[in-house]
Amino acid sequence: MREWSVFLEIQTWIWLGGGLLVTLRVAAVVILLSIVTGTLLALARLSRFAPLRWAAASYVDVIRAVPVFLTIIFVFFGLPNAGIEVSTATSVTIALTIYATALIAEIVRAGILAVAKGQIEAARSLGLGRVQTFFYIVFPQAMRMMVPPLVGQYIVLIKHTSIGGVVGLDELLRRAVILYTGFQNPTQTLIVVAVIYFMLLYGLSMLSRRFELKDARVPQVRDEAFLDRPQLAMRPAAPAPTK
Repeated sequence: MREWSVFLEIQTWIWLGGGLLVTLRVAAVVILLSIVTGTLLALARLSRFAPLRWAAASYVDVIRAVPVFLTIIFVFFGLPNAGIEVSTATSVTIALTIYATALIAEIVRAGILAVAKGQIEAARSLGLGRVQTFFYIVFPQAMRMMVPPLVGQYIVLIKHTSIGGVVGLDELLRRAVILYTGFQNPTQTLIVVAVIYFMLLYGLSMLSRRFELKDARVPQVRDEAFLDRPQLAMRPAAPAPTK
């Protein structure tokens, strides 16, 4: 029980809580930045301008093929060599944003392409412009379909923050390593940290499943019915049956 006794002290939980706070702070910034940059990159991939489309596709292919660990190491050592001095947390945030942007771009692009073409054609036939059709018809439906994979990707992203401990990011897992090095209880400490990660990420996983189940219960509108809807109001009413 000596190995577990350290977790009866409030200072231990304050120490681990500080690392968890760093983990959540870095993850939150990466989530906010990558949803913006990923959406812009997805729009670039769908652009009619071929050079822009090829450049965006090349970025996605290269970043997805490079391990996230290598991206973190490259940014951590590359920025100082370029004369840009940033903190460890900032360099890890930049590296994870670079990595997440490529993955989020593919999720956003897939969501946009999943919207039925019939609804786009119906919106255009009603007089909506290209930009209006995207913001009022395409993007809301695409966002609904993107929520489950986005949540899943951000769960993976939160776990990837632990890689930042290799370059000195003072996050949860690094503090756990320091803790069990001092108290010689690696098994007990890693079990506790695993439980913390599980409690944090299991809720997000359940949220993702909830959206998936909710979407499965929503009836799908047929394109033909959607397109015919404007004409329904123009049809004359059926005559009443004669007695």
